[in-house]
Amino acid sequence: MFNRSITFLFALGFLAVGQAQITWRRAYGALGPDEGRHVKVMTTSDFLVAGNTGSFGPGTGDAYVLRLDPDGELMGSYTYGSMDVERATGLSILSDDSWLLGGVTNGNVGQGYDGWLVKAAPDGSPQWEKFYGGADWDFFESVEPGSGGGSILAGRTYSTGAGGSDAWLVRVNDTGDTLWTRTFGTAEEEGFYDARQTDDGGYIAAGYRVDTGGDRDAWLVRLAPDLTVLWDTNVGGDSADVARDVIATADGGFSIVGSTESYSQWVEHLHAKVDASGALLWVRHWGQINDQEAYEHVELIDGSYLSAGYTRTSGGGGSDMFLLKSDPTGDFVFGRTFGGDDDDAGAGLDLLADGFVLAGTTRSYGTGGDDVFVVRTDLNGATLYETVSPTFDPLSISDPGPSANASLTLFPSPSSGPLTVRANERLREVAIWDVTGRRVLAQQLQGLEARLDLDLPAGTYVLTATTEQGQVLRQAFILQRP
Repeated sequence: MFNRSITFLFALGFLAVGQAQITWRRAYGALGPDEGRHVKVMTTSDFLVAGNTGSFGPGTGDAYVLRLDPDGELMGSYTYGSMDVERATGLSILSDDSWLLGGVTNGNVGQGYDGWLVKAAPDGSPQWEKFYGGADWDFFESVEPGSGGGSILAGRTYSTGAGGSDAWLVRVNDTGDTLWTRTFGTAEEEGFYDARQTDDGGYIAAGYRVDTGGDRDAWLVRLAPDLTVLWDTNVGGDSADVARDVIATADGGFSIVGSTESYSQWVEHLHAKVDASGALLWVRHWGQINDQEAYEHVELIDGSYLSAGYTRTSGGGGSDMFLLKSDPTGDFVFGRTFGGDDDDAGAGLDLLADGFVLAGTTRSYGTGGDDVFVVRTDLNGATLYETVSPTFDPLSISDPGPSANASLTLFPSPSSGPLTVRANERLREVAIWDVTGRRVLAQQLQGLEARLDLDLPAGTYVLTATTEQGQVLRQAFILQRP
């Protein structure tokens, strides 16, 4: 079930000395779609970024984890999955810097989609995986640590409950064995996107529920330690609203962020606060002139908040990764955008002693298509430079599928140019990528062969050739100069 690929990259030629740069913007990935969903700071001060990849692994989609040093250098990358589809939707780092990935898989034969949990050692090696759910579709959206060990997994299930999808909580021990599972809902649709243990040993969960009239509201549920429902609260208006992240606040209340369509023609960033009894204290919605959503947030020591997501209201073009700071009453303090001409978005957020780190996805930078996007800021949410440094992840790439017999030959190799490309199936396009993931040549063609004049510096490159059937063939080559 596991495919584990690890690459360690080492600096060549020199070792940086002195004070490290504390702000940066970086993109990571390869030739397929890659995305970042969560970022956490390890005890070593390295960053762990979890998301999903179409570039690596044995299946059409696999979980993807990057380990970065404080300067953003790629220390290791790992994939987890099967020949089927896996998606990581939650990340939890344990006290020894091992980690848990929560998500969904259809690799459990005969079970449709299941909740999925993977435990990995600090070096990325898989220790175990577990499946959760029944004969129908079941999804995990988050994994959070539990008090006294184990984890709380939140999502939705179609296998059990009152009907439709029901909100779903599963409590597991340190080895992933189920301690209990509960569903919450009616004959309509419900789901949780996040759940955490509270100081009293109970739980707070957030997501959405749909009423009999079809209106979807953001939804919070507070549970006692014995799982009795203490209260539940709806947040939203007369259209679609959802809570994607919930935190307990220092004053004993709870804060949620997500999205709302109830207050504008646009999708807006939703932020709401309730007190310890579930009474709504305030609701804020940001966007007004275009789409904006939030996916994760934190409370700072002064009671203010930071939220990560995306915005189309400002920035470089399309959507941009967005960091919003609000005061303890939810009022706007500042907003920062990170991105380029294409679509970029934030999803994960964590705190540093000297700033913040965000993770998401970029189409503006990197190899083309989607890449993992990570930004380290100062305490004002800013970076010293706006330049984004791309890193091409050289994990091994496999190309299983109906055209697996297609082959590619490059000669001469090493080459001083020109380079001849020959395939046993008709090609429609060839492209060349440098080691930073930048596309440096693209050529449309029809036929089995192409001759490329390479006006490029000496170095290592990757050539991709797309067949008329859509299969992408890849091969590295070395370009030499006299």
